[in-house]
Amino acid sequence: MQILIKGVVLALVFAGKLSGNLGLGQSTAATVIVADTIVAVVGLALAVQVRRRFGTLDVPKISTLKG
Repeated sequence: MQILIKGVVLALVFAGKLSGNLGLGQSTAATVIVADTIVAVVGLALAVQVRRRFGTLDVPKISTLKG
């Protein structure tokens, strides 16, 4: 997934350069990087909370999440 995000960022910067508006490409790429970081932080926080509550991150052992 991270490789895909990096490819999109590179494509945005390159498209901005080709269109003559490098600033727009760079600012859009920065926005994508910030959004990607937020998603990673939320995912990590979720994993930490699951680990604290259930004592494991092993999906088959977390049977109380069913339902």
